[in-house]
Amino acid sequence: MENKRSNTHRKWLLIFLDQDKSFNKVEITYWRRDFVLKEEKSVKMLDFIGQKGLKMIPRPIFVKKDQIIDRTLKTGNLSSPIHDHLFMLGKMCSKILLLDENRKMPVFAVDCSKYKPKIQKALFEEAKKMLHFGSIRIWRLLAISKENHGLILVFEDIVHGSLMDHVRQQKRNDSELKKFALQMAEGLRYLEKFNFIHHPELVSTDDGHDELDKCRWTAPECLFSVSHEPTEKYDLISMVFTFGNCLFSMFHGGFLPFEDESSQNIKNREWRMKNFPIPEIELMPKEIIESRGRRKLFLTICRKWGSDRFFSAFFPTTANFTRMRLKEILHISDVVYASIVVYAFKKECEKERDRLC
Repeated sequence: MENKRSNTHRKWLLIFLDQDKSFNKVEITYWRRDFVLKEEKSVKMLDFIGQKGLKMIPRPIFVKKDQIIDRTLKTGNLSSPIHDHLFMLGKMCSKILLLDENRKMPVFAVDCSKYKPKIQKALFEEAKKMLHFGSIRIWRLLAISKENHGLILVFEDIVHGSLMDHVRQQKRNDSELKKFALQMAEGLRYLEKFNFIHHPELVSTDDGHDELDKCRWTAPECLFSVSHEPTEKYDLISMVFTFGNCLFSMFHGGFLPFEDESSQNIKNREWRMKNFPIPEIELMPKEIIESRGRRKLFLTICRKWGSDRFFSAFFPTTANFTRMRLKEILHISDVVYASIVVYAFKKECEKERDRLC
């Protein structure tokens, strides 16, 4: 059963074409056993649809290639360019999906036709599983076009921009950055709920990443060891470490983790296990800085940032944990903040975890 504190499954978007031919989005939530407008819970979704005179259409799942056409105006929700090498499968392009003769909608699409038929088939089978995966914090797969030797993946239209550029332009308020962090946590909570591992899920720039950049964001246990220790698999715990690195970068004006370090140190597992980015007191929220060295850093941050909202979206049972859950939180929390707290606190958490075990 989904934890009551986690509301990632209670949010949807109602997308409709208004009278001025513009696409609008209204947030929908499930409240008192009915679908209502998030901002006006007294208005039911079906009543809103009736008042607007909207005609509902079924979601397109499998579409034809000729239904996907170029978008004439390169505007819409694309606030910054999508680099060709950002997605491993192929180039993400802004398109228009023709629903019928009179209706159409903006989308993004990736053409996978360059791959061999065997690979296309594997991608198609995997894509079918993902058609109903995602939340308002996850970029969702909308439809698939599979014809002869061609495969096109169609994604929903989203606001795409660079968080890195945004935080580098000027100093942002803590409240705004915390809001971004909460949105990230909600998206990660959805991935955690389905045990879905996605390596580059949290990076604050939309530029493509070379091998060095991937190393600076990832957890040290996943890096190559000069002492030939086995490399650990990137898992949910590693995702949390990347989240911590993203928090550090976001609150420090887009400063990259280990930006001034040599490539040798960044890729060195042993060096990384002993060195973490140290936060600037005047830049990081005081709730984090003041909590360094405390045994219950995780709960302290949750409470100070508002009724457990900040992290309860990511870990569902922080408020009502059992003895076993406490051990898990202690294990996770030292990884969450491994990138933003001193190494001594990490060791302290390990000792506390061993004591509880």
